Amino acid sequence: HISQPTISRDIHYLQKEIHKSNENYEERLFEVYRNSLLGFDEVIKKLWTIIDSSKTDEKEKMKAINLIMQCYKQRFEMIKAEPELIRQKRYMKDLSIIDI
Repeated sequence: HISQPTISRDIHYLQKEIHKSNENYEERLFEVYRNSLLGFDEVIKKLWTIIDSSKTDEKEKMKAINLIMQCYKQRFEMIKAEPELIRQKRYMKDLSIIDI
């Protein structure tokens, strides 16, 4: 006992919400990606400061160097994955064009 205009309105509302969700996902994904890369850069800068300090003993310097290597490795893995993120972004954009 639901009228056709009510059903059409509800379907239209749900389609708009799906579209918003897709846009938000794509924005959040790239924001997290960008912030993660910037975070790695900041950690690496701090670690180099520790290494360059005359107050840091050799053992701590070695730990900092090890952490820098790990950060560079993780950062490189993220950058290698960037083409896949771009592909996903295009896919999400294509989904938003299709009328569900």
